[in-house]
Amino acid sequence: MRVLTALPVRMSRHTALRVLMNIPLPKREVPEAVGVDDFAPARRHR
Repeated sequence: MRVLTALPVRMSRHTALRVLMNIPLPKREVPEAVGVDDFAPARRHR
C-alpha cells in the first residue's frame, strides 16, 4: 500500500517527495579518532 493513500492528506507523490527532500538532515558529530575495533564484525574476535 502506498503511504499517501493511507494518510488523510491529499497531495501528489511529487509534492510529497519535494517536501521530504527539503527536510534538513540532523547534524552528526564527526569522531576525532576511529579505532580498528570500530570496523571489526565482532570485537575481540581474532
